[in-house]
Amino acid sequence: MNQIFLAFQVEVWEIHLMKRKKIILIAPLDWGLGHASRCIPIIRELLTQGHEIILATDGRALELLKSEFPQLKSIWLHGYHPVYPKGKNMVMKMAVQTPKFLFAIAREYFLLKKIIREHSIDIVISDNRYGLFSNEKPAVLLTHQLFILMPSPLKWMELTVNRVNHFFIKKFYRCWVPDMQGDENLSGSLSHGPNIPSNVEFIGTLSRFSITPSEKKYDLLVLLSGPEPQRTILEEKIINQIKQMPLHTLIVRGITEENKSVQLTELIETISHLTSEKMNEALLQADAVICRSGYSSIMELASLGKSAILIPTPGQTEQEYLAERIGEQGFFVLQKQDSLNVQEGLLKLKQLRNPKIPFEGNLFKETLKKFLEVIS
Repeated sequence: MNQIFLAFQVEVWEIHLMKRKKIILIAPLDWGLGHASRCIPIIRELLTQGHEIILATDGRALELLKSEFPQLKSIWLHGYHPVYPKGKNMVMKMAVQTPKFLFAIAREYFLLKKIIREHSIDIVISDNRYGLFSNEKPAVLLTHQLFILMPSPLKWMELTVNRVNHFFIKKFYRCWVPDMQGDENLSGSLSHGPNIPSNVEFIGTLSRFSITPSEKKYDLLVLLSGPEPQRTILEEKIINQIKQMPLHTLIVRGITEENKSVQLTELIETISHLTSEKMNEALLQADAVICRSGYSSIMELASLGKSAILIPTPGQTEQEYLAERIGEQGFFVLQKQDSLNVQEGLLKLKQLRNPKIPFEGNLFKETLKKFLEVIS
């Protein structure tokens, strides 16, 4: 009799768990790798909680997530495919592409309806894809840019641009900001200010990395990422300088569609890309780091307590602001691409006081749990 009761109880729990299990669409923007990489801890946590994940993005972002989660179903979701300038006229280059971006937003909005129907999606989590809101299912926007900063000549447009930004943010059921609320934060004015939309929730910082015991292997680790042609321009500048320096260097090129390792010199090795596990390992084994000042990169460095030389992508106001702000606080060293001096940057890096960089990496887990309980 007890065995029958136990079998019945197990069956009831299995049915209960099946009801709780959600099919969740994770769709990061395809601009660089940062949007995809910061989705990795969210995906891991949702899988731990027993939910089914479907990936949806394009380009290198899709390649990265497929390499991290080969067991997951993925959907090719057309990206925004911005064209970047060789020079600094980033804003004008983006401005003339506005119709293309608006079309992409509209296209993904209508495509989402089809994806929800064909894949029985319960929840949508969109990292900076503004067209993936829905009236049918709860949709969450993940972004650290509640307030978009315009360059000085276009400051007069900032109010209008942010009204449009908030218009789209309010279309989502929730807007999750990967940062801490309050003075101790990483994103500064990008996500902290007056008149924040009511659906915004600060979920703490996100990182796919963790601190483990390690021994030094590299004098310098260079992490390349971001749009072409600026990625290649920076790569060439750095290699030309470090060839003259006695530094055991690993350069991770951020090219997910390749799988090549090249020994450029006796001391310099390049590799197309690394898995999260190998990247985590390399960061902990490196004495110094050079990378872009993308927000996801800053969060990941903060999670390991690692300072770095930050080089903003020329013309990207957000990256320039982040590098300048966090550099002034003494956490990182700022270098500009046009006047890059690796030797000088490394000297300044050694002089930093090694402060504790703000980071809160567990809050998002509680946020996910509560969110899923509310909508169940």
